[in-house]
Amino acid sequence: MLIAITFGSIEAANAIYLKQTVVTSAYEAAREATRIGGLDADARAAAEAVLDAKGVTGYTVTINPVVTLLTTSGTEVTVTVTVPASANAIGPQFYYETSTIQAVVDMVRQ
Repeated sequence: MLIAITFGSIEAANAIYLKQTVVTSAYEAAREATRIGGLDADARAAAEAVLDAKGVTGYTVTINPVVTLLTTSGTEVTVTVTVPASANAIGPQFYYETSTIQAVVDMVRQ
């Protein structure tokens, strides 16, 4: 029983850590996309830098609308980062086997 509680606690802590990483990467991408002169590629690179630094795999980054130099100030930009929990687990999957972790950040372009 104690072993199950221990491994369950480790997996829950890993899920919380993964969720925080996903939220941080979406926020950093949104900041980059909405700054003056920010581009879609820069925003993706910002999200990927956070996710890669934390060892997250299997992620997708979606930016809507596509941000270019022609994107006007005041445009709302939505960044969505999705990560499969099972691809980023520490041990065998029981609870998070089919779960995905997602973060959505909306910001207005400067």
